[in-house]
Amino acid sequence: PRGGAPRGRRIRPRQSPERKKSQEVRSVGNGNRTSGKRASVPLVTGCGRGGTLSAATLLNNVGIGAEHEGMKKGYVSVSWLYAATDDFFPFENQKAHHLRQSLEETLTKARKPLFDPVVHLVRNPLDAISSTRRCFCGAGTRKRSQGYYNDMVSWKFVERHVPEMDRTLETDDIRRSMQYWLYWNKLILTNFGNQTGGKVVRLEDMDGEELVARLGMKGRNSSAIPKRVANAKSHKSAPDPKYPTVTWIDLFKADKSLANQIWRLAVQFGYEEGDPSKEKFTEARGTRSRSSNETTRRAEVGGMEVSERGAGSRLQMFPRTYVIGTMKGATSSLHEFLTSHPRLCGAVDKEQHFFEKDEHFEAGVSSYLKDFGRNRKCRTLLAKGCSHCTVDSTPSYMRFPIALERIVQSAPPGIESDLRFIVVLREPVSREMAMLNHFRQHNWPFARGYEKEDGFEKYFQMLVDTADSGQHEPFQSKDWGLWFGFYDLQLTEAFKILNPKQVMILNFDTLISDQDDSLRRILRFLSLSSPDRELDLPSKNRHKQGNNALREGKVQRDLSLELCEQVAALYEPHNQALYKMMLERRANDEAPEDEPVFRPFSPPCKRKPSANSPVAIRPVHHDQH
Repeated sequence: PRGGAPRGRRIRPRQSPERKKSQEVRSVGNGNRTSGKRASVPLVTGCGRGGTLSAATLLNNVGIGAEHEGMKKGYVSVSWLYAATDDFFPFENQKAHHLRQSLEETLTKARKPLFDPVVHLVRNPLDAISSTRRCFCGAGTRKRSQGYYNDMVSWKFVERHVPEMDRTLETDDIRRSMQYWLYWNKLILTNFGNQTGGKVVRLEDMDGEELVARLGMKGRNSSAIPKRVANAKSHKSAPDPKYPTVTWIDLFKADKSLANQIWRLAVQFGYEEGDPSKEKFTEARGTRSRSSNETTRRAEVGGMEVSERGAGSRLQMFPRTYVIGTMKGATSSLHEFLTSHPRLCGAVDKEQHFFEKDEHFEAGVSSYLKDFGRNRKCRTLLAKGCSHCTVDSTPSYMRFPIALERIVQSAPPGIESDLRFIVVLREPVSREMAMLNHFRQHNWPFARGYEKEDGFEKYFQMLVDTADSGQHEPFQSKDWGLWFGFYDLQLTEAFKILNPKQVMILNFDTLISDQDDSLRRILRFLSLSSPDRELDLPSKNRHKQGNNALREGKVQRDLSLELCEQVAALYEPHNQALYKMMLERRANDEAPEDEPVFRPFSPPCKRKPSANSPVAIRPVHHDQH
């Protein structure tokens, strides 16, 4: 080889300055850092309806990956939500949620901020207040169900982080939007003042090159970076005669003290100058007054009076009752019992998975409620004035904290305290046996490899091997496995989101052995009347073998006692933590009044085999040495 290099070593040609520069641009052009170390996420934030979508569109157009209202590896985050600190954010998908949690943990250990650099994007207060007043949503109107839903969720998030917000004000009250613009910008200055230096970027005269430079990046083509950022078409609100653009006169008439504070901040941002008390507002500054017609027009929809700015009668089908766990815990039978009550109904499909799956949730709450509207009983109840009489029984919700967060955030105003959640917990080993039976009988892909006589043995050995390798990570995967029975972890996360008083927890064995008492307790928990007859669960999930789903299993298979005890031992620490949690829950008066006492589980490998057992536990005889 030339140059005396050792034989066999490849000579790398020297890169030209142009090639080296192009590779560097590609590296940082997607928001990546050139170093291999985990770096903070660049952030563009501001008020909602303040131009964040326009900024994200600009960055993507010039080759810098930008994720609007979310987070993506190697991308710039452009979101008004991330101005606040929270565990869950509306409109953030599950991948973004897990990535943010992982980065927060890593960067906290490294003593680095999650977001850096940070660009504070601002918009003229008159335009921003006018826009959020029309609708705190991209649709620009609350007359559409999706717009109404996004508006509601956004205001709930703001109220959680801005204690100064007056929650008694209507969403279209000018004072609500005034409070938001003022206090949200102050929140950004407080949280990110050190990173922004108090400097802001104004949407109206934003220099594209300045924005890119503030983020410490370079675009794919610097000559393509515009001097001005145009409004994204999908983000620009259509004019509404009912809500014209507000003026300073409107603000001072609504709340003089609040308007003075907004004026001073507008001066700081370079939008105004001088003293508002001496300022004479002329026609040129805009003197259009707000229409005095504040009444809400009504329309007859489905026999009920419904506000036109709402999502119509369909929004009143939003469920108040949720059966959120656990799988193979008699949830199908419980759902059938509940929906047979005269004042309850369910969707066409029992399990909706709407709040759990990103693709369903992103379709909007309107698509979720349509399935309830297809049920004649639901339509009849609604016509009779029974709002929120629907039931969603999706037992996988308990395993996904983001699903529970979305339920609470999506609930229409006024019913948050009326939400009720029912959890049935089944002994974990029995639950795994029943689940494998279920998957095998329905020929699910999960059961492939476990169809033969030794299927139970192979499956439970897989659980033990998984535990030894440490591969099971709660809340990080939708795959079934060992951690489905880690109820203590699931409930700990759930109680960070839900009011414990609104959650009833039952033992599966108690529910099955004393059905009448358990079902009457559930009805009282839901504030519903009980019929004058003995109550029992319907026979659901009936199969060819003729066995009831409520009895223990359907297929006889052999499982060694040794292996059964190994799996039971893996669950035992979590079971003990669950028992302790349930005792503290009653001692601290955090359980609903009608919740039955939770009895400890009894693993099947400690029971005597019976004809109704899902598997025949057989002892293992070892050779004597």
